[in-house]
Amino acid sequence: MTYLAVAFAVGAALLSIPTTSSTPQKHATGSGDLRIAWTADNSRLEIIGIGFRGKSPASVKVGDEPWISLHADENGTVRIEAPVTTAAAGKPGASVIIDGRAPSGASRKLFAAVPPKASSRGLIELMPWYAGIVLTGVVVAGAIGRRQKRSADAEAVTK
Repeated sequence: MTYLAVAFAVGAALLSIPTTSSTPQKHATGSGDLRIAWTADNSRLEIIGIGFRGKSPASVKVGDEPWISLHADENGTVRIEAPVTTAAAGKPGASVIIDGRAPSGASRKLFAAVPPKASSRGLIELMPWYAGIVLTGVVVAGAIGRRQKRSADAEAVTK
């Protein structure tokens, strides 16, 4: 029974480990920040820069691609979804730069790197195998225990 409790504890620990792809990458830079994350289908890179002057022009550069011009919203947030081709062909580590104006009017640059894409594999996919191994272990342990009890009963009858 102790083995079963340990097996379930290990399974729970495996399921509680967060994956790296489930949370967006966040880089704090001064009074604003830059958030970069892949969309749910891994086809586009979502880039959000906070801390710019409202409705001011801004430029975004991803990897070696040319600058993309856009405007911040009224709250000073720059949002763009870059296609995979623009996102340095999905290569993690490519630089992401947002250049614009801070609320004070000074120049503001936020920069970070492209995070790795989420993989389709994770620990949750191992759970059926883990459950099968635990169940097999319980059955084998029960069979061994029954066999030992039968042999003990047989010895008692013969004495």
